[in-house]
Amino acid sequence: MDFSYETSRIYTVSQKQYNKIKIPEIDLPENLYDVDLPKMKEEEAEFGYLVIDSFFELEKYDSLGEGSAKIQPALLVIYGIIAFLTGVVFNSYQSFSQQSGLLSDLPIFPSKNILKKGEEKFSDDLKILLLTIAGSTKEKQVLIFSLFERWRKALYLEQKSKDSGRFNDEAILAYVHILEVLSDEYKADLVKALRDKRLQLKNDLILAVQKNELGTVDNILSALSVEYVTLRDKIFHLLDKFDLSDEKTKAIVVRFIKHRNDIAHGKRDIYQSKMIFPLIPFFSLIKDVDERIDAVKFLAGVCLSKYLGTTVWYDDWDFLLMTEFAPISEIKDFIKNEEFNTISDEEFLSVTEDCITPTTLSYYYLKKKIRFSDLERSLQKIILSSPISKNFCNEILDAAIALSDSAIKPLAAKCQEIIKEASANYWHRYSNIRDAIKYFEFHEIEVNWFRGFLIDRASRNI
Repeated sequence: MDFSYETSRIYTVSQKQYNKIKIPEIDLPENLYDVDLPKMKEEEAEFGYLVIDSFFELEKYDSLGEGSAKIQPALLVIYGIIAFLTGVVFNSYQSFSQQSGLLSDLPIFPSKNILKKGEEKFSDDLKILLLTIAGSTKEKQVLIFSLFERWRKALYLEQKSKDSGRFNDEAILAYVHILEVLSDEYKADLVKALRDKRLQLKNDLILAVQKNELGTVDNILSALSVEYVTLRDKIFHLLDKFDLSDEKTKAIVVRFIKHRNDIAHGKRDIYQSKMIFPLIPFFSLIKDVDERIDAVKFLAGVCLSKYLGTTVWYDDWDFLLMTEFAPISEIKDFIKNEEFNTISDEEFLSVTEDCITPTTLSYYYLKKKIRFSDLERSLQKIILSSPISKNFCNEILDAAIALSDSAIKPLAAKCQEIIKEASANYWHRYSNIRDAIKYFEFHEIEVNWFRGFLIDRASRNI
């Protein structure tokens, strides 16, 4: 790094450069009371150090220590800029050393605008961001700084939850809040549209009453009961403004608004009688164990990037959309129209963008979004016609575990064979295939043949 913000210069130095500017260690004697004292170990960092030089004016009655409070607001903004662009958390009191001194004049900083992380280069986006902040009104600057703070707090909570999931709920709240605050910036025309619609509905109501059209009156009264713009409407409108609107993105928004409401307003049924690894230290308010925070994180990141005119988080968002399952509406159409009979086995098994695969169907079956009969009907042909191989087992195993109890005997027999081959050759995503039953039990789905298979396998291994 090497850039400036207000009266601060933010830059990185090598170990050699750091040794020249670091705070001197306290001089200690070589021995004390005839006891040799160990030499203090030199601090070393393989990749160097981050240095922030900040300058501030003091009143005659201030002490040097007052400087920490004077520069803290700017420091938090600096941490926010770095955290937003790089996705790396920076905080005060993060093992930072500090020293103060007096100068007669403020120095002039060079405008290098350099920011890199490994092979990733953020210098162009940094320059755009600093220009955007400098050219914004005070009100917009405060909004930007507030959004950065929510982003940095969410990253911090994620980092603290990396292995335990302790603060995932709070991180999700922070990311959704970013979307909520951004959407408020664009809601004026939505509010106007709602007012215009209500006025038109009132005129339609008068006309319907005059004509004694009772059914129409009921429909209009129902429509008039909508008195405000919902959070979903606002975020959907934001997606339209940023050219981000599609079915997958809307499905993500709907999911996380529900998560947000569950977290913010609390739920009575947070107790879970079964858990799977990794174990969490608190009951989660989000019941879907497969939910990915990255979905709402990258959406918040790309929306904030669009608002600021930068390009960060675009690639992450595009990749996430490629790996996001098709929305349930598309799955139901796929089953209703029997599209599984019109595509080749190769297409069905290929994991490409916007594809529906057996894994997609088994995922929605486990989430109780589609029925057992839907899973049978859509996968019977490909399971019975496909040879058993590593790639096939990796894609079909969860479905095969569920369908091993099918009343369609040939289908059940083939699924049982798939499970046996996957188990013998380690052709599955689980660290141990027995973990699969925990996953099914967590979703309150019984798999009787698979349970018997695991018991028999355990008995033979004793």
